[in-house]
Amino acid sequence: EASGLRGGSALFAIDPSEVRAGIEDLGWVAHASVAVRWPDRVEVLVTPHRPVANVSVGEQPSHALATSSGRVLAVEDVEPLLAFSGGLPVIRLEGDSGDDAAIDDALVALSGFGRVTRSSAAEVVVEDGELTLLLGPGAAEGARVFVGTAAGMPEKSQAIESVLAGAVELRCLASLDVSVPARITIERTPGCELPPAERPEDR
Repeated sequence: EASGLRGGSALFAIDPSEVRAGIEDLGWVAHASVAVRWPDRVEVLVTPHRPVANVSVGEQPSHALATSSGRVLAVEDVEPLLAFSGGLPVIRLEGDSGDDAAIDDALVALSGFGRVTRSSAAEVVVEDGELTLLLGPGAAEGARVFVGTAAGMPEKSQAIESVLAGAVELRCLASLDVSVPARITIERTPGCELPPAERPEDR
């Protein structure tokens, strides 16, 4: 429907650039290519945006999708993509963090996270320029990772990945602070008992 193509149209009357523009006006379409193939068809290839996170403001439900290209698309404009948004992390904007820069910072963080961190991420909360990662199901479920600003993300991402990949015991982890990557701080849940340390003779 967006292409304007109709069965029985004369091929010589079809303007591929006009058809492409109509399709790319759809919010969920990143790119379209259109070619007239004589004698009897028009070939249309559509590349959708790739959603990487849901976007919410405060405690409101997700109202937008952030894409791999950095665009933020309103939910009503991307209905065909919603089926792929269920397992995505949430970028949650708190306080006055409702601008594009806040979302950009969260996307920079998400794109730089390692495999283990991405699979553990439930939410990235942005408040006053500071990022906090909330961990989902797994050994450290419910723990908070204080990232600080988006500056120095490669070092911070490496520190988070190292911890979550097993460099330390994750049980009883309440928070991990990597805002200064050279000085990582770990806090445990009060009253939570860690398993006894493994002795060399037990190995």
